[in-house]
Amino acid sequence: MLKYIFTYLSICITTILLAQPEEYYLVFQDIQSAQQTPKVVYHLNLSESNLKSVPDEVFKFTNLKILNISANDIHYLPDNLNQLSELHTLDISSNRYLHIENVVEVLQKMPNLKHLIISKNNFTKMPIELTTLTQLEILDLSYNQIQTLPAKIGLFKNLRVLKLHRNQINDLPTEIEMLKKLRELELSYNEFEVLPLEVGNLDSLKILNMQENQLVEVPITIGNLGELKTLNLNGNQLNELPETISGLQNLEVLELAANQFTALPEDIQYLKNLKKLNCFSNQFEDFPLIICELKKLEELNLASNQISTLSKRIKALYNLQLLNLYDNPISDINRKKIANCLPEHVKVRF
Repeated sequence: MLKYIFTYLSICITTILLAQPEEYYLVFQDIQSAQQTPKVVYHLNLSESNLKSVPDEVFKFTNLKILNISANDIHYLPDNLNQLSELHTLDISSNRYLHIENVVEVLQKMPNLKHLIISKNNFTKMPIELTTLTQLEILDLSYNQIQTLPAKIGLFKNLRVLKLHRNQINDLPTEIEMLKKLRELELSYNEFEVLPLEVGNLDSLKILNMQENQLVEVPITIGNLGELKTLNLNGNQLNELPETISGLQNLEVLELAANQFTALPEDIQYLKNLKKLNCFSNQFEDFPLIICELKKLEELNLASNQISTLSKRIKALYNLQLLNLYDNPISDINRKKIANCLPEHVKVRF
């Protein structure tokens, strides 16, 4: 009788644990501890474990959903990795000797993967075979040496997050527009001079990061990204924004630092939900008055420009919390005037 009760309780406990949100899964950090309760091992983190291969014991964890084997010395993935039928998240980053042909062959047999991290593996291309993983929602290929992307990237119909930062990419295939569910596109630290117009067709995009590229212009279709909340253009060669920027009605963060702006476009006044504007290290000689129309602005960074004074109209920014004017040629007298015209709650840095 006790045996049946124990079995019943074990089933109940397993069922309850399976129903838990993934963020509440117990993370097992080594094989030994995981082997004590193999049925409830859903998240196994074997990163930085000096592994040469994936341990055979992993296949005992039949309910495994998340496997992290990053930062090891693994050369090959086991051919039977697809036996872990519940697995939906795989992190194989920072295994610099991984054979790309083997990786592709193994992953092709795992069509239910939803989250794949292959960063820091010295890959020089994105394997076209990965596009067969049509259930992928998150793909991280950052910190590689990828130069081009295949046109078949458009087959990732369910992709929500695409991370390609720290590569050598200078163009996107027009098929990028087919990623209708994409919410985050991370392209910082690449070699882009322009973006294709098709980027404006990513209707669901909320975050676009183009920091530290070589952009000389922003496509006019940027204004079509009505759901965009964060646009990072820091560290490029921009001196203007298109008039269509006014279409970004939901934008909350606009990063323009380390560019060549001398003024801001009038159309920026229509960004009614903007909370943060970063214009650090540009070429402003005068305070851009149009900023005073951004009534929801909470953080304004104008450090490292050539601004000598501010307009009293800045008082209109009644939600402002932080104003950074560091490294501008503002005299002591003007500093006092600025401090006096702002509410006490505003933190000003000179």
